[in-house]
Amino acid sequence: MAGKQATALAATGSFQGYYGCSFTGYQDTLLADGAGKFQYYSNCYIEGAVDYIYGGASAWFGECTLASNGGGAITANSRKTTTDPSYYVIDSSVITSAVSTSLVNDVYLGRPWFEFARVVFQNSQLPNLINPLGWTTLAAVAEPTFQEFGNTGAGASTSKRVMETALNAAITHQAVLGADYLSWIDDTF
Repeated sequence: MAGKQATALAATGSFQGYYGCSFTGYQDTLLADGAGKFQYYSNCYIEGAVDYIYGGASAWFGECTLASNGGGAITANSRKTTTDPSYYVIDSSVITSAVSTSLVNDVYLGRPWFEFARVVFQNSQLPNLINPLGWTTLAAVAEPTFQEFGNTGAGASTSKRVMETALNAAITHQAVLGADYLSWIDDTF
């Protein structure tokens, strides 16, 4: 419901995998949380408007549909220090609108919930919903690592991006989920 905070999933454990799931809400839809916690989301539908993927886990979102039902930031990562392993990677996913009203330039890829937020959008389809600035603010003194690589679509241009750190190659599963990630995820789904 518009204007309401309601978490559909609070994932706070490690070595968790979610496959073909649907999570819908408005604000704070999916909490992917826990320092040092590894989480994997594959072929999921995640809908919301304000910080609808938030928290501090090391989470991989692959082949997902992220559907905005209002203006706001898709992610709000809560990485607190430069040594905190928290990492959100949205890979090979589609960003879309879940409403019939226009959201052109009303959606941001993310904002730092805490000072050292770290989020990557790579190999994904970014439509004209994405604001040309790409990223927006939240933490008072933010030094986030916001990166993009290989994205396509009307919202993929990085020429006006703010708070963006250059990325020369796609991030790997291992960098986010650890060296043994294949022992706990189902990479066939």
